[in-house]
Amino acid sequence: MAAGRPEMTARYRLTVAGPLPVSLAGVIRSRFGDVTIHAHPRGTELDLAVADQPALRALLTLLWDVGQDVLLVTSLPSTSLPAKEITP
Repeated sequence: MAAGRPEMTARYRLTVAGPLPVSLAGVIRSRFGDVTIHAHPRGTELDLAVADQPALRALLTLLWDVGQDVLLVTSLPSTSLPAKEITP
């Protein structure tokens, strides 16, 4: 990060099929920090902030590498921008 520039983060909600293994949740928390995980009948939702697009891609790659099916990626709204859904 350049000096004098604020750190930029974006919040996302990822929905994956099925349950998220506890060991994978631990790896995600160790790499990406504070993550809220909610299990639902339709899958598991992860709410988190990522520093930038490469960090989001790293998370998606991690999920794909362990065989998790990513169903939906949602950009959570900020105070000035509407939410956007991204179909993987």
